[in-house]
Amino acid sequence: MLLEADNVPIQFYGRMVDQDGNPLAGVNITYGITKAPVALWTNNLYENGNCLSGPDGVFVINADGKGLAIGKMGKSGYRIPANGMREFSYGPSVSPSSRHHPDPSRPVELLLVRADLPKAESIPIQERLSFAWNVSPIALPLVPKVGTLTLVPTRSIPAPGGTTRSGFDWSVELRCAGFGLIPRPHGDNTARAAPESGYQSVIRYGSLGNSNPWQSFPKTTFFFKTTTGMYGEMELILYVDRADNRPANGTIHAWLNQSGGRNVDHDP
Repeated sequence: MLLEADNVPIQFYGRMVDQDGNPLAGVNITYGITKAPVALWTNNLYENGNCLSGPDGVFVINADGKGLAIGKMGKSGYRIPANGMREFSYGPSVSPSSRHHPDPSRPVELLLVRADLPKAESIPIQERLSFAWNVSPIALPLVPKVGTLTLVPTRSIPAPGGTTRSGFDWSVELRCAGFGLIPRPHGDNTARAAPESGYQSVIRYGSLGNSNPWQSFPKTTFFFKTTTGMYGEMELILYVDRADNRPANGTIHAWLNQSGGRNVDHDP
């Protein structure tokens, strides 16, 4: 019975949109509901369902369980972005910060991209990163049609004799030549069209030693726009060690839509 208490009324408000944010009616949405088992020695139960988006693109799911997974979304003439599927958690065993809080006035937007629009394509780049802190900037050419990204990594080092070797302050300044960046909101993995404006030539991000929890930023995603008006997506992964001042490692990938379209969906 304690496990079954994880099953709660599930309400979900979604809205299907195209790459430009326009509502899409008549989208067939499939979904799965995860239900807590009745005993420790049994597995989770699953229930599948489907629904259609209305004239304003909105759809509503009502069920009982502890989790919801949005699966295939189908409409003739449209494709699903590679990262378009989403999962949402409910129930008392989920922390309030991770639990989905449905709001009918703010439905979750889910995306389909018009099938005739070109995808963003991977661009040549030095994918593996390894650098020391507080040394020289690292310049990464994003050739031939984007520009140059320069990383300026800095990190505080405790005074000699300190007893705590953890929780350093660190930051990486991203300097852009030939393009600008906009951070994608954390947790937003919908491959929505890149914004038309608001791009910055310099962005700094990182974590303070007294932050709780301290962040190693395993993945940070940006939209970018070139000075020639092309849009793309950039994914930066840094593995920052909390224990001492060892070099940081990571990877960087970038995809560019050379057609000039703002949809930045791409193959995995």
